Amino acid sequence: MRADDARRIEEIDRQRFMHHEAARLMAYAFHDPGKMPEFKSIKAPEKKPKVSDEADQARVRGFFMGLAMRASAGG
Repeated sequence: MRADDARRIEEIDRQRFMHHEAARLMAYAFHDPGKMPEFKSIKAPEKKPKVSDEADQARVRGFFMGLAMRASAGG
């Protein structure tokens, strides 16, 4: 579950950054197109090593198995 949250937050941050950049460039284009900054390609961000969420998945699976056993035991 934590891995899904981290991915979702990372995606939201990426979108927020892109929207902020777009708004900044639109302001330049509208008010003074002559001052609009030149396009510069940026280096791709370093890729983080892929973290396995297998442990989190096993923990959640165990939690639900425990709930099922308690429910079938009548407790």
